[in-house]
Amino acid sequence: MPFETPNWLLLFIAFLLGFSIDFFSDTFGLHASATVFIAYLRPYVLFFLSPRDSYEAGTFPRIDHYGFIWTLQYSFIMVFFHHIFYFYIEVLTFTNFLETFLRIILSVIFSTFIILLTQFFLYMEVKN
Repeated sequence: MPFETPNWLLLFIAFLLGFSIDFFSDTFGLHASATVFIAYLRPYVLFFLSPRDSYEAGTFPRIDHYGFIWTLQYSFIMVFFHHIFYFYIEVLTFTNFLETFLRIILSVIFSTFIILLTQFFLYMEVKN
């Protein structure tokens, strides 16, 4: 989503996305709550990672606009918070805290790798 997307619209779209995943995977609001949580955190994460000159109007948080390091940081932070929320709500207990945390770390690494790989192939220009 563009940086200028209003927060209410971002939350609404996140809910629709999460609800559609829940509808087809029969998870009763788990994905909807995790995506709304991330949509809520997005402005704070963007403020934290804001470049010195702020964000350019009409740009997206993609590798071709802000580079590899910024995209890595943004993706890692967002995926990390999503997975913490998702996995701990899924198990609803802290009894196996370390086991769940290991699942989170491994999933974050794999998901971030897939996101960066997708970003690289979709948005990087091939230089001749």
